[in-house]
Amino acid sequence: MAGALALRLVYVLVHLRNDPLGGDSLYYSLQGHDLAHGRWFIEPFAFRLDHVTAPSAVHPPLFSLYLGVVSRLGADSFLAYRIAACIAGAAAVGVIGLVGRRLGGDRAGLIAAVIAALYPYFWINDAVGLSESLLALTTALMLLAAYAFWRHPSAWRAAAFGGGLALVALTRAEAALLFAILALPMLIMAPGLDWRRRLQRLGALALAAVVLMGPWVGFNIVRFEEPAYLSTGSGVTLVDSSCDAVYSGEFIGWWSFTCIPDRLAKDEAVNDRENREVALRYVRHHKSEVPTVVAARIGRMWGVFRPLQTADLDGRGLNADRIGLVASYVLIPLAIWGLVVLRRRKEPILPMLALAALVTITAAMFYGAIRFRVPADVAIVACAAVALDAAWSKFRPASR
Repeated sequence: MAGALALRLVYVLVHLRNDPLGGDSLYYSLQGHDLAHGRWFIEPFAFRLDHVTAPSAVHPPLFSLYLGVVSRLGADSFLAYRIAACIAGAAAVGVIGLVGRRLGGDRAGLIAAVIAALYPYFWINDAVGLSESLLALTTALMLLAAYAFWRHPSAWRAAAFGGGLALVALTRAEAALLFAILALPMLIMAPGLDWRRRLQRLGALALAAVVLMGPWVGFNIVRFEEPAYLSTGSGVTLVDSSCDAVYSGEFIGWWSFTCIPDRLAKDEAVNDRENREVALRYVRHHKSEVPTVVAARIGRMWGVFRPLQTADLDGRGLNADRIGLVASYVLIPLAIWGLVVLRRRKEPILPMLALAALVTITAAMFYGAIRFRVPADVAIVACAAVALDAAWSKFRPASR
């Protein structure tokens, strides 16, 4: 973890010290600053450009809250926010190591932590101040809770599992899908429970999730003109990937500002609904092209369709993205081998498969950003560590 933090800090202080923040990174940073100064989840750009205090939930709250705490403690600068993201990323390295240890023993845990410390697709998010630094941490915590529940499916562990899922969803809204594709199957398949106790565990999981997510959802329901729950960002993300510019040609499977219709200033939830309607109308009128576009999106995210162009478009650091691409080509086959090893050891592989399914569905619905892959990358690193540990055990020289 110390080595991971040192690597990230060197990259920030030496390579990115004078680089300006933009896009989502700037949104999180400004909103964190506003939270520290008593302006609760307002649209940060409108506040600065037009002096308008408008409610905003483009992103879920957890990363902005984290930066708000950092700002409240006195570290109130863009550089401080980047360093805070690096600290979250270093913490994720430690928890990913614990996941590896849970799956394959002490050596596998150390291997997983080393890979996570060095893996560019992790530290590049930390360095530019994106929520994916916290997403890696919450995903790893959720995996620990999931495997703990499988080993001993008590009500308390079900509640911890539900809390872990809620933290992931409060970091990236699309992760709420994990309640359907991971939590319910785990509850159904958990060993040693009759149906009455399964329902009790379901209740404990749901209660923990409601306790954590309920305040944010309730806050959004009462402050917008139309219902808003975890996020108001799905509409703009759908519409900016649903137009001619990204349904064919050089940028198929990506997104474009030219796709976004001009909007008058209005309630964010209303804009979200209208953008969804525009996007879905475009999709209905181009049904024949959807399979090709979806394939391009998924291919971009997994690095098998125009990977170098996607690295260029990703905008997080060209060299780091390309090194990460090469590293992923090594790690993904190892992770598949690791899944086989886990299956032979009778360990559940559903949590890992669910994370891969989540990011694939996210790319299919929106566009093929590499950073959407972070939850699956956590699983990839842990499973690759299991494979390397198994190889070490198999091929090391016999002891005297």
